[in-house]
Amino acid sequence: MRNDHRSRERRMVVAVASAGALLLGGAVALPAGAAAPMSAASRCTGSYKDVYSAESFNSSGTQSVAVWLQYNPTCRSVRAQVARWSDTGWEIWVYNEDTKESATQYSPGQTTSWLDDAGTHSHACVQQYGSAKACTPSY
Repeated sequence: MRNDHRSRERRMVVAVASAGALLLGGAVALPAGAAAPMSAASRCTGSYKDVYSAESFNSSGTQSVAVWLQYNPTCRSVRAQVARWSDTGWEIWVYNEDTKESATQYSPGQTTSWLDDAGTHSHACVQQYGSAKACTPSY
């Protein structure tokens, strides 16, 4: 019994210390095997809207690809998406200008992951290797 009581005390001390560190902005190490909390952007579901688009031509100038900057107001996140690729060697990305975070997708993938965009500005870009990039305005 005495050992059980001490184990409970240790767990309570760890819990209180962890909570205090969080309140003070400190980091807390997760126990082995524990999953880190997911960001709102990684769980983003629901409707989104196409905010802006940009179009880039391939290196020979014969085919183009449009990228859309999409915004999800439910989770306040953005992503880049294309409808189709004209050929290989294309890349799309979304870039948050304030946090400097980005998410990239290469052809044949058509959508980047969501990035948190709450209170910040982001844009999407498309480029084929060897050609000029095209970017949307910031949103």
